[in-house]
Amino acid sequence: MVDPDPTRHMSRIFVGRQREMAELRAALDDALGGRGRIVMLAGEAGIGKTRTAQELAALAEERALATYAYEDAHAYFESGSVARDLTLTGTGEASDEEAAALLFGLARTLVARIGGNTGGAFATIRRVFEYYVEAGNVALAVATAAFSIGPPNTGSPEAGELLARALTLVPADSHEAGRILSRHGAFLGNAEGDYEGSKQDLGRAISIARREGAVPLEVQTLTYAAR
Repeated sequence: MVDPDPTRHMSRIFVGRQREMAELRAALDDALGGRGRIVMLAGEAGIGKTRTAQELAALAEERALATYAYEDAHAYFESGSVARDLTLTGTGEASDEEAAALLFGLARTLVARIGGNTGGAFATIRRVFEYYVEAGNVALAVATAAFSIGPPNTGSPEAGELLARALTLVPADSHEAGRILSRHGAFLGNAEGDYEGSKQDLGRAISIARREGAVPLEVQTLTYAAR
């Protein structure tokens, strides 16, 4: 079920740290290019070192999936799911954090290998989303909802509903809101034919991207707007 008071989770949302993340992304790019180096996250307790490291780990996973064979990644998530007796055909939310990560990875690699909402991939995405909402992990709930199953024009009404729910979990002018608005705006215009709603969402996403200097988000949103 959706938390009736999502604002109590606002402290879990990753806001700011654009400069630090830019430096960490550069270090990750170097490492993937064969130029590894050591980066130290230092500072007082409670300033967000662990969250920053988690964001970098999530980014590294995305880059790994893009760099290496999806078949190998799918085999990894599939073997882990078999060990936990997890299947894409289940209906209940993920039972714990490990199960959620395995199911999300399995669904993502399946979509990458086959394309579209194949083999219950979207139903699995929803199960993972529900787990993260219940667990109060807004950052991962947003990342799950924003995951693209096929191009925006092939999205299902359920995908749009999931994005709309995710939008209620984040501050209206945050980077996370920009990511969701970009995807939701594309969905409204291409899948729903709601061009006015699409224009508003994409415009808000572009404003957030430009304010934060988030070039990838701006480029993605402009690409959606041009379709």
